[in-house]
Amino acid sequence: LHTQTPTQIHAHHYLHTQTPTQIHAHHSLHTQTPTHIHAHHYLHTQIPTQIHAHHYLHTQTPTQIHAHHYLHTQTPTHIHAHHYLHTQTPTQIHAHHYLHTQTPTQIHA
Repeated sequence: LHTQTPTQIHAHHYLHTQTPTQIHAHHSLHTQTPTHIHAHHYLHTQIPTQIHAHHYLHTQTPTQIHAHHYLHTQTPTHIHAHHYLHTQTPTQIHAHHYLHTQTPTQIHA
C-alpha cells in the first residue's frame, strides 16, 4: 500500500463499486475505434422511426431508390396520367396516338 499513489488507491476502491457489467463495458470500450464510438453516440440521437427507415433503405435495390426519387419529381397530374395509362388497352393507346397524327379537318370529316 505504501508504494501506491493516492490515484492508484482511489482507483482500486472505485473498482470495487463497479458491477461486472460496468467493468465489461469499460474494457469493451477500449477495443472500439473512434468511429465505433461516434456511431454509437449518433445512434442514440436517432428516433426509432429514423432507425427503421435506415434499415428499410438497405433492403431497397438501386432501381427502387431511383424510382422513389424520380416519383418525387412528378406532379399529381403526371402520377394520375401514369395510373390512367395503365387502365388503357393497347388498342386504346394506339388509337390515341393515331388521333394525334390527324389534322382538325380529318377529325371533323
